[in-house]
Amino acid sequence: MKYRAERHRITKDQLELLTGDGKWQINDIPRSEWIGLPEWMSKGCVGVMASGSMDQSRISHGLEAIGGIDWLRSETQPREGEPEGNAYHYVITEVKGHYYLHGPFLDGTLVPHWFTSNDLENYEL
Repeated sequence: MKYRAERHRITKDQLELLTGDGKWQINDIPRSEWIGLPEWMSKGCVGVMASGSMDQSRISHGLEAIGGIDWLRSETQPREGEPEGNAYHYVITEVKGHYYLHGPFLDGTLVPHWFTSNDLENYEL
């Protein structure tokens, strides 16, 4: 399920930060590295989990993905009874030597879209 259609260009350095060793192993991107990500990702961000491989693409949300990001953020306007976090999934693609983030998607994350701190155990790092 898609939240809204957006596409953001990222640099090769940003791609390499996100995809890590290139073996689809989940990387917990350190807060100190968020400065290297698109500025909008830092707003309310509590975590960035990413993985990917330039050599072993996968189909995700109908796109040929070379990477994926679970963007975890605190809920800025919680409704009564709503959990404290929101998770959004982004797909990374390569088109003619340029790299893009597609999303956000409400599914595809390792935690529910509305998550609690207990759900973060799903990221076994």
